Amino acid sequence: MFITFKLNNPLLRVGLLILVLVVCGALSWLIFSNFIIRVFADGRVSYSNELLAAAALRLPDSPRLHFRLAEMEMSDAVGRDELISDALSHARRAVELCFWDYRYNRILGLLQEMNGDPEAAERTLRITSGLANNHAEVNWALANVLLRRGKLAESLPAFRSATRNREDLLPMTFDLLWQASNQDPEVLKRMASGYPQIELSLVQFFLNQSLPDEALATFRSVDRTARVNSNKSAVFLNSLIQKRRLDTARRLWLDLITPGHADHVNALANDASLIWNGSFEKEIERNYPQFEWAVNSTEFARVGLDTKYARTGSRSVKVAFTGRDTTMLRSELRQLVAVQPGRRYRLECYARAYDLITPEGPRLALINQQNVLAQSVPVEIFKSEWQQLTVDFTAPDGAGPIYVAIVRIPKFSYDDPTRGSIWFDDFSLVEVE
Repeated sequence: MFITFKLNNPLLRVGLLILVLVVCGALSWLIFSNFIIRVFADGRVSYSNELLAAAALRLPDSPRLHFRLAEMEMSDAVGRDELISDALSHARRAVELCFWDYRYNRILGLLQEMNGDPEAAERTLRITSGLANNHAEVNWALANVLLRRGKLAESLPAFRSATRNREDLLPMTFDLLWQASNQDPEVLKRMASGYPQIELSLVQFFLNQSLPDEALATFRSVDRTARVNSNKSAVFLNSLIQKRRLDTARRLWLDLITPGHADHVNALANDASLIWNGSFEKEIERNYPQFEWAVNSTEFARVGLDTKYARTGSRSVKVAFTGRDTTMLRSELRQLVAVQPGRRYRLECYARAYDLITPEGPRLALINQQNVLAQSVPVEIFKSEWQQLTVDFTAPDGAGPIYVAIVRIPKFSYDDPTRGSIWFDDFSLVEVE
């Protein structure tokens, strides 16, 4: 089937030519105007306000140009009422042309508040939040307007929505709410409620505000799985250790690494021995090393778990010396312990030597970062059966973090090489009368 148009009539030819020219002109104008809009609305390129105003005047129905001009004028409008008014008119025009774009509503709300109309700003930003209820900047703007209008309780959901995907806003949020609520912890808890990552950040905030009880209560209220899987838990434990709250930190650490009922965790925390995994039957905890055995090989010794000899159970830890002269041990095997200053303790373990050749055997010791605070007699070189090493000591005050460790500190700047192996097992640290 064919459709044939006969243009024998000159008038039809002229009419068709005019139609083609009109269509081509319209398409050309559309292409040109879109090019102009793309160029001037590109936020990566800076233009003068006058140039943008000329473009908006030429293309008055472009919401993107009005929005860009409102942005530019708002950034220059501090203390200049005429620019605020002009920016406000452009923002209103952008919203009229494209109501559903949250960006246009957001800038209109910000400009309304700058113009001294917080009530209108609140109405606009509530609409904006409805258009983009998960957008951090939108909710942040709404929350701040509500807070400045004295609507503290109403601002909390907006702050929560703003920060749940933008953790960089949390410190500022906590500071704002802390001041606005006259330092009421419950207000911050309500804002964070139901969002573990926000709650765990709040834990650190409370600790920094010297509110350890609030920090602990908030930490314990967070779902255990969320606590275990968040690196913020390790940061909190480290903060407690730095603030010398070792007993509390150890209880929380036990809760993180031992799944089970709280009674089980309390039983572990109240165990007579303050050494964790003293017989090495459990696998070494890698994610939370705070109160776990640190097992490190160095140029002087290779250290690791072993099943060849064990005094009890099936495993012990083996220290195999590399034969270096002036052998020094300090960080190869150690564990942070929670002891109370002024109280007396007994530390003990068992050692078994094999082909040990050394000027002096290693010792069981209590150390801090700088010094050996107390130590046992050295491991006997020629004794092949299990031998007990014991240290009785009073926990010092102000010594910083204290560790149980196996040490060997040479007496002189040089001594003969140490060779052979030693197995250690059944560490115990108990308080004595």
